[in-house]
Amino acid sequence: MLLWMAAAGFTDDASVLPQPWTLWEPFVQAVSSGALPYHLGMTLWRVICAFVPAMVIGVAIGFLMGRVAAVDRWLDPWLVVFLNLPALVLIVLCYIWIGHNETAAITAVVLNKIPNVATLLREGARALDPDLDSMAAVYRMRPLARLRHVIMPQLAPCIAAAA
Repeated sequence: MLLWMAAAGFTDDASVLPQPWTLWEPFVQAVSSGALPYHLGMTLWRVICAFVPAMVIGVAIGFLMGRVAAVDRWLDPWLVVFLNLPALVLIVLCYIWIGHNETAAITAVVLNKIPNVATLLREGARALDPDLDSMAAVYRMRPLARLRHVIMPQLAPCIAAAA
């Protein structure tokens, strides 16, 4: 707040950077009218709609790439392309292909984030401890139990970093 007040005093132009106390009344109006909570809620909903599919798809692709060499060889060039594709280009392409709407915006964010998640999960899946996998095989753990008790605890840091 002190930095804001000092910068606003330095610019001395309320149209460039107003003082914080001059914005209190418009803030209260936006909250009391319901406009601010509505728009914040809609933004949060868009974030959730982009985050969930990006994480689910990215985790699945990354895990498969880290565990199955053929999948890694096949998807690695695509991963490199999408990692190097600027977000702005992807946004424009989605708007052209899908139209200028919410679906295009959310799809652009999902397509932009999947490669990042997949890269982190691929490296995490490659680093899984083979001794724990062998132990799970010896004890004949069912696939879901192996996923829950052996694989997911090892991948949790990668999933958290990707999130």
